[in-house]
Amino acid sequence: MEETDFKAGDIVFLNSGSPQMTITSFSNDNTVANVVYWNTDLNKFEEISFLTAVISIVKY
Repeated sequence: MEETDFKAGDIVFLNSGSPQMTITSFSNDNTVANVVYWNTDLNKFEEISFLTAVISIVKY
C-alpha cells in the first residue's frame, strides 16, 4: 500500500500482526505514521510510530 493511501483516523495493523491501531498523524514526508492503541496489559492507551511501509488498513 502506498503511503498516500493512509489518512488520520484510519484503523491499521502491523503487517507482522498487532492489535488494531488508529492513525493520529504523520511525519512531514508521510513515511511515518503516529498511532494510538489500547494496551490491554497496562490498561491504557499507548502512542507509537511506525513506517507506513509496515502497516495496512483494517478491512471490515
